[in-house]
Amino acid sequence: MPLVANTSGTGSYFYPTMGRANIGIVAVGDSRYTLLSSSIEQAVTGSFAVVGQICPSFSTVVVSASQTAATINFNNGNFQELSLTGSNQASVIVTLSNIRAGSSYSVAVVQGATPTVPAFSSSLGAVIYSSGTLPTWSTANSERDLLSLMCDGVRIYGVVSTQFRNP
Repeated sequence: MPLVANTSGTGSYFYPTMGRANIGIVAVGDSRYTLLSSSIEQAVTGSFAVVGQICPSFSTVVVSASQTAATINFNNGNFQELSLTGSNQASVIVTLSNIRAGSSYSVAVVQGATPTVPAFSSSLGAVIYSSGTLPTWSTANSERDLLSLMCDGVRIYGVVSTQFRNP
């Protein structure tokens, strides 16, 4: 989505609108706009308001029976699902790519019939968990765990909430 600006001089209010995996900034207040850039990465000086929801894309990375490694690309959205339902491995190494400083991410981990322990890493190293202790992941078929991540540009911090299941 291109970046546009109001050229009528009637306002400088900017509101984001969401595409599948990119965000554009649109000035509201008049129907006359000028194209500023077609880039999806734009800096906004000052502040802007979000009216409604920002709904980024959501994708699923499926780990098959023989896979011992997988990659989650956060350019596909900040919310991802890691499906281990086809895995028959005891563990799988998951590389987190396109992590950005100041960003937060979520990964829903769905277990399969064979419990699989995911180990997350990135170009910044392994994910750091509370007390330096690796989480205990759910082991039951179809159980979901939620990994919440935050990156400060030097490290990636992770918090895991476990055993989400249907009542």
